[in-house]
Amino acid sequence: MGLRLSYPQFYGTAFAASPALFILKAMTALTDCAVLLSQAMVIVGEAFGMSKKALVRTGYDKTTAHTIHKLAGIYFGRCGAPRKQERSREKATDAGCSFASLQAIERFVAKLPKKHAWTIREALVPYGRDITAINAEGARLLQEFTRAENPDRRLTYRAIPNSTFATLTLTAESSRVKQIFDRAQATDTKCPADGLIKLALAANDGELPPVATACLIMGFDLPFDEVEPGKFVFSLTNGATMTVQEAVEAKLAEKLIVCAVNPLGPENLGLFEVTFPGDGRFANPMERFYQGLRNPVCAWPGCSKPATKSQIHHIKAFKHGGTTTTDNLMVLCKYHNGINDDDLDKPKHGHMVRINGLEYWKPAFGGPLKLNMNPCAQGGAIRLARKQLGIPIDPSPPG
Repeated sequence: MGLRLSYPQFYGTAFAASPALFILKAMTALTDCAVLLSQAMVIVGEAFGMSKKALVRTGYDKTTAHTIHKLAGIYFGRCGAPRKQERSREKATDAGCSFASLQAIERFVAKLPKKHAWTIREALVPYGRDITAINAEGARLLQEFTRAENPDRRLTYRAIPNSTFATLTLTAESSRVKQIFDRAQATDTKCPADGLIKLALAANDGELPPVATACLIMGFDLPFDEVEPGKFVFSLTNGATMTVQEAVEAKLAEKLIVCAVNPLGPENLGLFEVTFPGDGRFANPMERFYQGLRNPVCAWPGCSKPATKSQIHHIKAFKHGGTTTTDNLMVLCKYHNGINDDDLDKPKHGHMVRINGLEYWKPAFGGPLKLNMNPCAQGGAIRLARKQLGIPIDPSPPG
């Protein structure tokens, strides 16, 4: 009757017999595994034409067999863009893509129309096994391909049936529309529609009411003599965005302030650290302005409420000893500031955290963190400085 040894018994016996040989074999296995992880495209190529059952019989578990079979069909099967497919295979092989990185790429492909699939794959496979870089570039490409082309300026009038009212719709640059809206709201805070009517029908020789000061955030190294007019988009702390051409053509308010972000500045990537006395609950105007530079809109994922209309949130709740200082504050709108889980022992909606200078939402019951990918949010000072330095921004890192 043969003797059966469990893995711990076997390794223990092998180690006792020859410790040096055991360590050498273990290191060889570890190195071989690392090499195999970087050969995903080679393995996929060899598996092309095999069924999932055949892969299972080879020794793969069902989940891995399914993944290999699917990727083999994608990268070696028939497709509508054979040249891009071939280039993607070559780049993936050279970059040493793993199965995990190829699957991460497919998650972005699934979010776009099929016509963009091979463009996305070819752009992301050169990042190899760097899934953080794949997530950052994938999020940027996702926004680029889903961004609608700017329509023509338009003013339309539509009567409301069975009513004496009508709807007036203005389509133009967001920076100008937001300026009109802010002035209307400042004219009549209770009913901005009445404020707009007063402005439109009043004589033009009177002074317009003042509005909240907005700040335009731009990179310190922007080559103004070389850029195309619509290539660079700036964020404003009033929640709007503006292109280079619009910034040049627009008659900006005297109170508009420009923040030039210098990536070679102090530790916070170009923004001077401002610390205020923490003995009070409410942030002063300078602190509110500084937080608006970091986050031109509410930091909660998916929110577009401008910083000038939002509240200042304590990352560690004031009632739990959190101080009113720069490192413990961020911009959140009234709604999201209200539902944020200040009491972490009573999770419900999740809460905001700051990691490496970026503000993430952390789910209440586990899961990846989420960054606000609103177009205006992406032009915040910290993110802009990181882009200038070539530091990838992961929109959804592990929680």
